[in-house]
Amino acid sequence: ESEIHGRGLFANEEIEKNETILIERPLVAMQDLQSRQESMCCGNCLGFLKRQLEKDEDRQIYHGKVMQGKEEGFVCCCGEIFCSIQCQKAEAHNRLCVGSIESEAHPLVQFKKLAVQSNEILLLVADALVNCDENALKKFVREPWDQVVAKARELRSEPPDNNLAQSLCELCQEAATLL
Repeated sequence: ESEIHGRGLFANEEIEKNETILIERPLVAMQDLQSRQESMCCGNCLGFLKRQLEKDEDRQIYHGKVMQGKEEGFVCCCGEIFCSIQCQKAEAHNRLCVGSIESEAHPLVQFKKLAVQSNEILLLVADALVNCDENALKKFVREPWDQVVAKARELRSEPPDNNLAQSLCELCQEAATLL
C-alpha cells in the first residue's frame, strides 16, 4: 500500500519495456455472442481462430474444421469451436455441453436458450458456478443483480424502476431453476 498511489502492486526493480510481468488465467471469461460473427475464438482458452467453416443456416452452427495457424481445430457436437482436442475435452465445457442432449425440454438446453434470448451474462454465470471454487466466487458476489441495478439508477438520480428490478429478479430465478 502506498500513501500516494493507494493499494496495488508495485515493482521493486526495473521493468523492461514489453516485459511480461504477470500471466494469469481469468476466473471466468467468454466471447461475446455478437462478436462471434466477426471473429472466432476457442471456446475454452479464447485463442483466436481463423474462420474456415461453412455455416448451416437452419441450425445456426458451423461444420467442418477450424484452422489456428498450422494446427487444425475442432467443432464439438454442440457447435462450440475449439483450437485443440485438449480444449475441447476440458471439464469446463463438458459440464455445460448440450450436444448429446436430444430433448429440447432438458433444463440445460432451456437454460442456454433463455440466456441467449434474454442476457448472455447468464452463460458466464453458469460457467462460474460449475467451474470455480465457491470461496473464489464469494469474493466477487456482494449484492443481488436487481439491487445493483437499483443502486446504479439511484446514483444517477433516476427514479426507481421496479419493473426492471422485478424482471431481473425473475430472470435470475428462472435461470437458477434450470441450472
